[in-house]
This record gives sequence, C-alpha cells and structure tokens, in this order.
Amino acid sequence: RANLVMAPDVVDAPATAMVATARARAAGWVDRVSATASPAALDAWRGRDVVAVAGIARPERFFDTLEDCGVRVRERRVFPDHHRYTAKDWAEVCRLVCDGEGIATTEKDLVKLRAIAGRDTPLAALRIETVVEPEADVIRLLRAAISGLDAPPGGPHDR
Repeated sequence: RANLVMAPDVVDAPATAMVATARARAAGWVDRVSATASPAALDAWRGRDVVAVAGIARPERFFDTLEDCGVRVRERRVFPDHHRYTAKDWAEVCRLVCDGEGIATTEKDLVKLRAIAGRDTPLAALRIETVVEPEADVIRLLRAAISGLDAPPGGPHDR
C-alpha cells in the first residue's frame, strides 16, 4: 500500500499511488555548509582542473555530476562512506593538487574537511538539490497526510 511512490526513475507502483520522480541537480558551489550560504554559480568552477574527493556511497555519481558541470576531474580520491578525515588524509589529497587547481568535494565531506583543511588550496563543495515532479501535486498530497496526523483531543498524551 502506498499513496505516493517517489523514485529517481519511473517505477511500477500500486494503481492507487501517485508516482513522482526525485532527481538530483547541481545548484552551485559553496565553501562552507550553511542553510543560509548562497551558492556561487555553477560556472565558477567550469573549465577548472580539480582533485575530486568523496567519502560517499556512490562517488561515481558525484564525479559524473562534476564533469557534467564542465569541471575537469584530473584526480579522483575515494574514501569510504562516512569517512572521518584526518590531517594525513588532507595532506595526501593536497599532494595530488597541481598549481591553479582546487579540491572539489560533496557538502557532506566539506563539513568534515573544513575542520582540517588549510587555507592554501581552494576547497569547495558542489551543492546538490532535489527536484521533485510533479512538485505541486506531491506537496498537496503531503499536506493532506500531515493534517491527518493530528491526534484527536483527549488522548493519553493530553493529560
């Protein structure tokens, strides 16, 4: 049973369910992770040679997205998912960087790398946002579901 099935591609779903797609899209570059950080334009790193660093489950998707944005990935450094970066890791990555290059990473990794990164090498994360279609229909369905979650007064938690 489902009222909504959301997937990156078209999927089989119960006839009663709305089917929506959720795709990742590059939104810009950030040098710090903050809900209020405005990303720099995607063009900011277009044509730039980088060392790409990722400690995520599917790093190839990230590397492909970088290349789709016009970034030239000269070196790829993959760490295990949820990796705790060390100063030794940072030094190893920095040794791969040539003059004029930067280090491109994910926002998830930027949070960890910022704590140990020096200021000598440009470091930025590609911000990814999720695009849901049909957005308005999904929002309407979710609002209806949330409004149905209110428990009637007089339950055991109201005492």
